[in-house]
Formats: sequence, C-alpha cells, structure tokens
Amino acid sequence: MGIPHAILVPYPAQGHVIPMMELMQLLVKQGLLNDLPSLVSIPDGLGAGENRFDLGKLSDAIYRVMPEKLEELIERLNGNDDGEKVTCIVADTCMGWAFGVAKKMKIKTFWPAAGVVLASLICIPKFIEDGIIDNKGTLMKKQVVQLSPTMPAITSSDFTWLSIGDIKTQQSLFDLILKANEFMELADRIFCNSTYELEPTTFTSFPNILPIGPLLASNC
Repeated sequence: MGIPHAILVPYPAQGHVIPMMELMQLLVKQGLLNDLPSLVSIPDGLGAGENRFDLGKLSDAIYRVMPEKLEELIERLNGNDDGEKVTCIVADTCMGWAFGVAKKMKIKTFWPAAGVVLASLICIPKFIEDGIIDNKGTLMKKQVVQLSPTMPAITSSDFTWLSIGDIKTQQSLFDLILKANEFMELADRIFCNSTYELEPTTFTSFPNILPIGPLLASNC
C-alpha cells in the first residue's frame, strides 16, 4: 500500500487554518502523508468585494458553493498522470459537508475536533428536545446542563455558536453545525486534539471520539 494522499479542509479563518496546517505537518513527519504538501484554494462562494467578516453570509456561501468545487478538485487530482489518488479527507468541525463529497467519491474520512466541544455538538438534538434551544439554535432556557452524568456542568448560554456575532450570524453558524452533525455519521474516525488524561469523562461518555493530542505548534 502506498503513502496516503489526503486533502485537509479547514474553515477559511486563521484560527482554523493554522491548526489544520500543524496537523498536516505532524502527519507528514509521521510518514502518514506524502512529503510534499501543497496549499490549494477553492472558491468560498463570495465575490472579491464581499465582506468575509460577515460569518453568516460566508457560512451560507461555503455550503452552497464549496462541495461542488471540492469534488472538482478531487477529480482533477485523481486525473493526474502520476496515478496517485486522494485516499482520505480531513475536515474540521464546520466543514462536515466535505464528508458528503467523500462518501460520494468513496474516499475515507477523518474529523478532528476538540473533545468537549465536539461532545456538545453531538448533544444538540437533545438540547432541542429539552427546549433549551430551538431548531435555529436560539437560546430558550439559560440553565446549567450536563452532556453526561460524569461530565462537568456547563451553562447553556456558553454554547459555541451563541458566542459569535448577532442573532443572524449565530443562526447561520448553527445551521452549518447542524449540517456537519448530519455528515459526522459518515466519518470513519472522529479525532480530537486532546488526551484521555485531560478529559477522561468526555471519552468515557463518548467512546467514538478518539484523542490524538495534544497537537501543539512546538511538536510539529
């Protein structure tokens, strides 16, 4: 079996791109990927003059445009004369739609994410069922919740998407997260940048999440 060729798909923001690049470098050092990684851009759906700081608008455009563009990129790479094929896709939390592309093209998938954050996203259907949020992610009850009986309590107003932007932006990001949750079931593995020692109750309660960290810049 040859060296895997992976496409890593971060959300187009600095705080997402840099960690994904660190993961890429670590995978290369471990001999798990080809040793000549390259950066390739695909359209995010917004025009040159549009405001990319409008996270709601950006997220809507990403989901509308990027899946098709990613598929085109894979087809182009797989059509190269070197005979090498894309063997897996690594996509971060807000880019779970990439797994829909991977399933269509029969490519393996991996999803790295922080442990407790990922666990909170998995619990979204339960939060809606309990009336803590509505189906647009809007906070209905400010209360203390537990993701499992063995995990520390958190306040519902601290949910990830509720701390970013105005209500419209929060709803757009929540919608993107919901779509990612749907595609998460397609992932072959769900990795997180953590260790069992740091979050033992998270990994006990959510055994499908596998810790592979901590991945730090100093280790790459």
